[in-house]
Amino acid sequence: MATGSMPNFLLLIFFSFIKGTLSASSAGAQDGSSISETQYEIEISTNILNIIYFFVLSALGLILVFLGTKLIRLTCFIFGFMMLFLVSWMVIHKIDYLNQNQYLALFITSHLLGLVGGLFCFFIPVLSLFTSGFLLLATMLNLVICLTGLKLVALGWIIIVSIGLLFSGVSIYYPKVMFPLASSTLGAQLFALGLDLYLNMGFYKFSTGFYYQKFVKIGAGNHALQGLLASLLPVAILGFIFQYKMFNYEETSSRKKRISRWSALPKLPGVNRNFSSASSTPMVTKQ
Repeated sequence: MATGSMPNFLLLIFFSFIKGTLSASSAGAQDGSSISETQYEIEISTNILNIIYFFVLSALGLILVFLGTKLIRLTCFIFGFMMLFLVSWMVIHKIDYLNQNQYLALFITSHLLGLVGGLFCFFIPVLSLFTSGFLLLATMLNLVICLTGLKLVALGWIIIVSIGLLFSGVSIYYPKVMFPLASSTLGAQLFALGLDLYLNMGFYKFSTGFYYQKFVKIGAGNHALQGLLASLLPVAILGFIFQYKMFNYEETSSRKKRISRWSALPKLPGVNRNFSSASSTPMVTKQ
């Protein structure tokens, strides 16, 4: 696949750095792990697609960081899309000798499957709680492994998948905390991808290091990449605090939102919507 092709740009939209979180552990059986000494210097792209996706990725990333729990349906759709999209796309990457037509057909199919996953989470938001917990821990563990350069191979897949599944269950029981945390964390990484696409800061190569077993060394010369990685955690924390406070705000003294474990997402099983005597605004309570 040629670098800079349309499919590669589209992959960046959907956090391509977590391609390896769901792939089979047998993928690590191959030898050839390496550490790249490449130093990335900021270089503004003049490619029109890079510029367009820079704005799209940056805008979407900021929305997830600060407004993920407010635009709840959009966030649910993104989480659902990602889960099935990544599974299908990594299957494609395990198929050798695809011609152009076969690749295009499978590429479209992966997006259609992602659309199905997004719609499922859109209409059944409790599923997005499961995916949000998995994506949160999987992406963070992936970045940690890429940062340390540990060649865990099969063990790495086991760690990522098992801990990701564990936190999927945690997200279902503590959505008020886990959902905005996942939204802000994934949004921060998406924003970083947007900057990397436009400024060539090396984040994409770094974050896919574990999947390809080709790690990028964070040397003294990669100042832009170092700064980008260092900013991920503060941005994610800031976004989480902002969303958590906004989620719990009380608009007036006569109209209060009673938050239960399930009220972070609309139309969940076990949720009953009643009306307060002070206004016609529904209050969320758990049955």
